[in-house]
Amino acid sequence: MTVSVGLDIGVRQVRAVALRLGRGAPVVTGHAALSRFTDDGAERPLSTVVAELAATLAISRPAAVASSELDVLARFLHLAPLPPSRLQRILRLELSPEESAEPPTIDAVRLASEGDDLCFLGLVAETAGVRLLQTELKRAGVRPQTVSWGPIALAAAAAHVELADGQLAMVVDIGAAGTDVALIGAGRLLACRRLAYGGDQFTQALVDGGLTQAEAERAKAAAPIMPDAGDPVPALELPSAPASAPALEGEPELTLMLDDEAPPIRAPGVTTVAMGSMALGPQMTKAAEGLYGQLATTLAFFKAQLKRNQLAPNRVLLCGGGGGLRGLDGYLARRFQCPVERWDPCAGYGGDLPAEPWRWARALGLALAAQPESPRVDLRPDADLAREAWRRRLIWPWIAAA
Repeated sequence: MTVSVGLDIGVRQVRAVALRLGRGAPVVTGHAALSRFTDDGAERPLSTVVAELAATLAISRPAAVASSELDVLARFLHLAPLPPSRLQRILRLELSPEESAEPPTIDAVRLASEGDDLCFLGLVAETAGVRLLQTELKRAGVRPQTVSWGPIALAAAAAHVELADGQLAMVVDIGAAGTDVALIGAGRLLACRRLAYGGDQFTQALVDGGLTQAEAERAKAAAPIMPDAGDPVPALELPSAPASAPALEGEPELTLMLDDEAPPIRAPGVTTVAMGSMALGPQMTKAAEGLYGQLATTLAFFKAQLKRNQLAPNRVLLCGGGGGLRGLDGYLARRFQCPVERWDPCAGYGGDLPAEPWRWARALGLALAAQPESPRVDLRPDADLAREAWRRRLIWPWIAAA
């Protein structure tokens, strides 16, 4: 049995979880989380936070790390079946920019697809951004085996979700500044992406309603904010539906657009709005409708990229910090017309389980990257990969011949 560690670097918090992998269900041997901000709101250096985390949990060599601050461009690619070496060359040609001062880091993961063509999700990240992340981690004494991407880690965590034949599950991890989405079917990844829409939009909706930033953050975890007694319920101005695929976080100019315009998203009914206002409050219902619009447009984008006639989830699983928002699951269930639940990614696991498991989905997925069957990518620079290949494989024939 081996112990694998996943390190999830979010905008607000850093989380690490250790899993013992082997026969049977994984066992959580330890977990820890620290805020990236002091009590007065000042941001702390990432290296300091990770070093403090390493003092409570052995994370010096995590299986994978993912950072929400690392800008990653995702592209869907359809290729004819070819030998692996030719496929790799074609993928690199397709993903490499024509002009670049420094070659980017590139990797791809194969997606479950219909038809004869192979479908890949190609990922491109700036080498400078990856180097900056590695430098911060090195200062804390941490050297990750792979640099992954949040949506891929989310897909790895959801691979064990039980689904009937032909059913699909959409896993939604709502972070502070963005939301990761993964579409799963029969344990296989169909599509994933990151949206620039997260818990901050819910906070801003409350701030627009008259609360301070601190009051809004506390209110999100408390009862819904309702108008004063006797005051008329304000009319809810819902956000307009986006006409195209939502922007990738941090890279709006690189957004992939649908081949055809996305179908208009139907407006919520009167009963849905009224129930949302009672469960979430009027301000947060507007933010919840904005999230639904982003998710519905993302499904239309996936449908176009995967070249499918129908693509509707049978279940929606909420996780991340925003997944604990009371009333959000009920509102989205009415909008999607399917079961929506707060997901426990630790279900069936043993050991030291976290108290709020929905917050740990990405960290668990990163720890599961050590399993061969898990979807995974490695966005480390080519020089690092070549050096590791030399150390692990190529040097041994030289030693044997000496």
